[in-house]
Amino acid sequence: MVNLKYHSIQFQLGLSEWSPPLSKQKSIQPKSSCGQMQKIPIFIITCDRVGCLQATIDSYKKCIASPFEIVIHDNNSTYKPLLDYLKQLEQEGITVYHSTKSVTVEEQLNSVAQSIDDWFTSHSASYYVVTDPDIALEGNCEDILELFAYLLDTVKDIEVVGPMLRIDDIPDFYPLKQRAISRHTEQFWHKKPLTLRWRNKTVQYQSALIDTTFGMYRRGFRFHRLCKGYRIYAPYGARHLDWYINPAQMEEDQIYYLQHASGVSHWSGTWLRESIRKDNKHASSEKLIDRHKTTKEDAILEDNKGWINRCRAKLKRAISLDKEQ
Repeated sequence: MVNLKYHSIQFQLGLSEWSPPLSKQKSIQPKSSCGQMQKIPIFIITCDRVGCLQATIDSYKKCIASPFEIVIHDNNSTYKPLLDYLKQLEQEGITVYHSTKSVTVEEQLNSVAQSIDDWFTSHSASYYVVTDPDIALEGNCEDILELFAYLLDTVKDIEVVGPMLRIDDIPDFYPLKQRAISRHTEQFWHKKPLTLRWRNKTVQYQSALIDTTFGMYRRGFRFHRLCKGYRIYAPYGARHLDWYINPAQMEEDQIYYLQHASGVSHWSGTWLRESIRKDNKHASSEKLIDRHKTTKEDAILEDNKGWINRCRAKLKRAISLDKEQ
């Protein structure tokens, strides 16, 4: 049965309960699930974020029972602890692609496609997954890759299958909690889910565009962002770890990332950093964001506390302005 606690947000937001009829589709097994399922590569796009990358990989190891392997596509990281971790992964046999170009325009977010193409020149798989480093799985979803493969095999006019992102447990300390809930409710959670039967279970899903949020694609599909597909509800959902960052207790890698990330909002700490930049438009935003230009690392570390406090103040003002509007 579907874990309904993930859907509690629907009722909190005043959405009606809906029990649609079950699909009459025949039970078709994906080609790759005959016998031992073929190992599926999970391409994780990274940039300086070591904490969330480790948490995400741990969640995959804990939640996924099907064979898979991690492949890293790194976008010109400069944070030493992350670079050290990538070296460790390489020593463990994990493939790491290093891009020397920083992501400065949205089109470059598709650069992982080159790594995918290269990987497939020497490997075989029927599907592949692309995700950001802050999309963690949770719950009883050990057959998630098999379900996604089943849907890609069964429904030919979709390009990708991915998880719904949980929004009912975003903590109050996240400054843009209401904005995250509002946006995802407007885009996704307001929809009435469709259902199908698979392996004697009821699976809920909806048609939606999917970005780099643990989306599975067919081999041969040239990756690009925002493809049409299915988002799957709990227990096959995921958490967007950026929504659980406490501005008063940010880790060193989070601070470093915010200071060094490009101006592409999709790749710059989600709405947290976006709000800081927007609220700072009448001041010197570049002075705030590009503090890394100083040559004294110790001075940067000592200044982090003041930087965080200023960020918190700016976020409070931004939220206040949003409420007034």
